[in-house]
Amino acid sequence: MVEDEARLKIGEVYMVMSQDDVMATIEEKIKSLEKNVANLQVELETVTTNLAVYKRELYGKFGTDNINLED
Repeated sequence: MVEDEARLKIGEVYMVMSQDDVMATIEEKIKSLEKNVANLQVELETVTTNLAVYKRELYGKFGTDNINLED
């Protein structure tokens, strides 16, 4: 293997690529994963907000003594 080459595992296969290509591929994966994490955080905030609204409505309808919702 030449010094400028590196192996990158894609699935179950190792690809021999230049170090620059490997770094570019890794940076793309990182950006993609960071975008995915950001989208999941937004989704989590939405679900958490909806959960709080639903709990408030249920406690308003049935009272805090009649139901016990986990916090």
